[in-house]
Parts: sequence; C-alpha cells; structure tokens
Amino acid sequence: MYWKGVCSGTSAVFIITGGVLASHGVECLYADATETGFPALWIILLELILSSAMMVLAGVFLHIASLSPARSHTPKSLYDQLLYNRSLRKKYDSVKRRFHDTTVNTATYQDLTLKEIIKASSDTLYGADHNFHMIRTMGEFRSQHKLTDSKYYEKYVQMILDGKDKVLFSDPVDYLCITSGTSSGRCKIFPRNSATYTNTIIMTILRGNAEMYSYPGMFSLKKLHDVRLIKPTKEVKPGVFRGPASSTSYPPWPFTASPPPVFKIRSEKDALYAHAYFGLLEPDLKILSFLTAAAALKFFRLVEDRWSRLCDDIEHGTLLAKLGVTDDLRQQLQSHIRQDPARAAQVREAIKDGCENAVQKLWPGCSVIKGSATGTYENSAKLLRRYIGDTPIYSPYHIASEALYGVCVNSHESEPGVIEYTIIPQANFYEFIPEEDTTKEQPDTLLATEVEIGKTYEIVITTRTGLFRYRSEDLVKITGFAGSAPKYQFQQRTFDYLSASEEKYSEVIFNKAVRMAEEKWAGTIQHYMATENIHVDTVGWNNPRCYYVFVELVEDKILTDSEKDLLGSCVQTCHERYRELVTSGSIVAPVVLQMERGTFEGVGRFLIGLNPEASSAQYKPTTFTRNPEVLSYLLKHQLK
Repeated sequence: MYWKGVCSGTSAVFIITGGVLASHGVECLYADATETGFPALWIILLELILSSAMMVLAGVFLHIASLSPARSHTPKSLYDQLLYNRSLRKKYDSVKRRFHDTTVNTATYQDLTLKEIIKASSDTLYGADHNFHMIRTMGEFRSQHKLTDSKYYEKYVQMILDGKDKVLFSDPVDYLCITSGTSSGRCKIFPRNSATYTNTIIMTILRGNAEMYSYPGMFSLKKLHDVRLIKPTKEVKPGVFRGPASSTSYPPWPFTASPPPVFKIRSEKDALYAHAYFGLLEPDLKILSFLTAAAALKFFRLVEDRWSRLCDDIEHGTLLAKLGVTDDLRQQLQSHIRQDPARAAQVREAIKDGCENAVQKLWPGCSVIKGSATGTYENSAKLLRRYIGDTPIYSPYHIASEALYGVCVNSHESEPGVIEYTIIPQANFYEFIPEEDTTKEQPDTLLATEVEIGKTYEIVITTRTGLFRYRSEDLVKITGFAGSAPKYQFQQRTFDYLSASEEKYSEVIFNKAVRMAEEKWAGTIQHYMATENIHVDTVGWNNPRCYYVFVELVEDKILTDSEKDLLGSCVQTCHERYRELVTSGSIVAPVVLQMERGTFEGVGRFLIGLNPEASSAQYKPTTFTRNPEVLSYLLKHQLK
C-alpha cells in the first residue's frame, strides 16, 4: 500500500471535514440565540470539538506521511514502528548523556571500573592465582600483574573445557567464542557468560546505534535491511555453546526487509541469496546493515552477478526453488514469498546497464551503509563506493572476538573517510604501550588520560569477561579527546611489518605506497598481499633480498612493466630507510606478480576452511603474509 499517499489523503479529508464543522459551528455561535436555542449550543460545541479532533488527526497523518512509510507495511507494523521510533528517541537521548558523562570523567570511571573487575574476580581461580584479594589500587594492579597475551589464558580455558567453574569470572560459562585464526594463524577460544557480556556492552551498542540514527532520514518509517550471515552454534554440553562471536552478539533489527526465517538459514551462500532477494523486493529501505564492508561488497557483487535470476524470482515468486533449506524452514518462508512483476521491472530497469550507484537507483531513500570499514576492511570500503556512490558508511565499533574496544560517536565531525573511535571508560580498563616499546615483552604502559595526540600506541585492556592487562596487538593513533577519553584511528596490527634487510616497513606506509601507484594505473586493485623474498624462497624461488607483491585487479586488465616499476618507485618514495637500502644495493626493487581474477577469494576460502567452525564474516583479508601454503597458492595463480 502507498502509505504516504493514503496518509496525505486522509489528512486532507480530516482538514476539509474539520474545517467545514468549525465553520458551521462558528456561524451558529454568531446566530441569534432565539434561532439556535439551548439544545443547539450542544451541537455547536460538539462540532467544534470534532473539528479540533480532526485537525489533530490531520496533523498526525501528515506527520506519518512526512516519515515516508514503507509501502510494504501493514497497519499494525506501521503503528508499531511509529511507537518504536518514538521510544528510540528517548532511549538514545538518555544514552548519549550517560556516555558523555563517562567520557568527561574518564579517570574516575577507569578507577571505578578496575576496582569492580578486581572485586568481581577475587573469588575465581584466576583471581586466587594472582592475589586479587590483596590488590586495592590501580598502581598495585599494574605493578603486580604482568601484561598478558592469548597464550597466557590457555591453561585457564582448558580448565573451563574440563568442567571447572569460577575460573576466569564468577558467572557460569555459557558460550565459547571461537576466532577464525585467519589473522594470527591459530584459533583462539574466549569464554563468556552471555548475560555479563551483554550488560557490559549494552550502553556502547546503544551509543553506536544513537550515532547511526543521527543520519538524516533514519527516523523515517522505511524498512531496515540487516544482512547477517549467522553461523550456527554448536552445543558442546547442556547450556554451553561454541561458535563465532558474530553468532550471538546481538539480535537482528526489527522492521527488516528479510523476514525472521531468513536468519535461520544455515548455508551462508543460501542466506546471502535470500537477503539479496528480500532486499531487492523492498524498495523503501533507510539503511543497509552488514557486519563488515567486506560482507557488504560480497552482497553487492552477488546482486551484480545474479541480478537477472533475482529479478525472475521476484517476478514469479520462485525463491524457494533455489534454496537448500529444511521443509519446516521452507514452510516458514513461504508466507513471505510473493510475486511482484512491477518491482522486478523496476530492478531490471535500474541495473540493466550496470550496478554503479546501485543504492541510489534501487533504494533512493537509503541514508547510510553500516559495517566495519577500518583496518583490513578499508579496501573493501573503497571498492564498495562503486555500488553505493556517496552514501555514507558508518563503521560503529572497534571490536574483536575478545572485546569491544571502542565506539564511533563523532562520525559527522570527522573528515570524509576518517573513522575515529572513542574508548569506553565504564566497560573496560585501558592502558597503552608506546609504539616504540611494542617489541618488548613487558613494557611500561600509560593510562588513558596520559596518552598524547598524534602518537601511536598498542591498546592493553582489562575486561569484565576474564582478560587482564591483555595485549590487543592493535596499534591505534590518538587523534583527540572526547571530554577526557582518547579518540583514535585504527592503524594496523603490531606484527604487520615487512623487513627484507634492516628496515621496518609498516603496513600503513606500505599501503600508502601501493595506493599512490594505483592512482596512476589503468586498473583498480581488488586486493594485494606482500611478503619478504625469504618466505617465497622456501617454496621454490631464489632471488636477492626484496619484497614480493601479489596484486589482483578488479578489471580484466594486465599490468604493464612500467606500472609494476611505478609501484617499486612509490615503495621507495614512502620509506627513506628502504630507499637508502635499495640505492646501496642491499635490497632490490619489489617483484610485482599479477594474480588471476578470483585468486584472493580462493585464499579466503582456503583460510576459512582450516577452521570449520569459523564464519566467512570473520575472515580478515590480511595484507602481509608469511604462510607457506598461501604463498604456494598465490604463485600457482599468477596471471599467464
């Protein structure tokens, strides 16, 4: 139903009818009392009351029409979303004030948070091993408890797996969070109590949502599209589940284009197709929400590759024939499948000549794209621009399986393309290691209020879910303060450096060099990986000291020798010490190898395949690699 027209028309009827009643009532009031009589006064009063009521209702319907309701709404869902949006405004105003208070009083909340964590952990096995009952101050904690990494917790995780209680935290463990292992090379397990974790992050999640709803049009009555590929969890024993963090972090949004049964589809391939079907079926979307920019890119490329088949399914209502789902789930989906030839024709017309600016053509009311777009997802966000045009990307959280580190609360204030996160003083206790000290085993740390703008640090975190002075291996650059809470940009992982000789080439600077070269190339980089020659030599090659750069282009183009040489020149330009080593002959120019199209998708499938419990949404496409199996795969897929 075209609700905007219906509400506008209804409002007009109320205005006209109310106007007529008011006009008649006023006329009667000025008439001679002998003509009207006492009973007529009640009629006049009733007319004026009804007229006022109709004007109020006209205003309500005009307001609803101004919110551009989705045509797919039922009367009930329209009313429910109207009330939901009203409650969100109050909730988000409150959470903004509360979060602001924590950032203004960072030192106070950091001290309070640490004391609460130590007190809550004192009666655990970990707390007993580390004498938490003797620790009273922040200084005592920092001096008596050493910095830790994931290996430090392995024996405690094993105790939990063996069935022991109160190991890392007092509450019972009900979820074992599994990392993909694609970035560190090995799978890690982080135990959780779901209720405790939710209570810890809830204000941060709401603050992120409040920022998202600050984009124009987000309080409209259009639908949301929550494209989520949920990996099924595994029950390892009664009441204890195991799986990726993304499977349990938060429930799907209400008023989504995809109906609830879609989120039960076990196959990620089928789930993505179903999300594409229901997304294209709904013309009135205000947001497309993804876990990461890489997931968003996968969604749009599926639409681009299979738009003709998707349009046929929309026209004929044949989605179910394409999905490998259970009979029960097929029956649940059936009530949401409908034939819509008109919408199919709209979609065909919009993208028949290509998917450039697809968002503006398919969903002209879309306000924002949500999904992590920093770190390894930065290139995906760049490639995503082809499909989303100038629609803003909101990257809400700096988050990992082990913790939620920061939240983006000033997306409108930052420069275009710059994503800043703010620490969460009431949720975690933060320390920071200066970049120059990150190679030390037990370096000194700074408090959140002691960091300096413009400097780079590794985040160290103590959480309410069993991590204590945990080295995140994430390097961040301090860009300012929200109150007294540091704001930062994610830079890279601490181990993401190349060194063919005595230089130390960071991923941030290397990526800058690659992008400099790309600007002068005829093609666009889909992805690239780099390594030192010593790791390529181990799989059968033998060359002087140098870097190997494996490049895949989006387009069906072949890099020229001059374009490859340009990359080598840019790598020298961006790093003075590297340039000196090349000039002296200690290092030779990089070897640039162009990959077949689809190579890095194959790398992703291979790495995810090493951990059957991992979700494809967890895959982080790394830039630097020393994995011999990955390098062998790359060398076999050079463009001939």
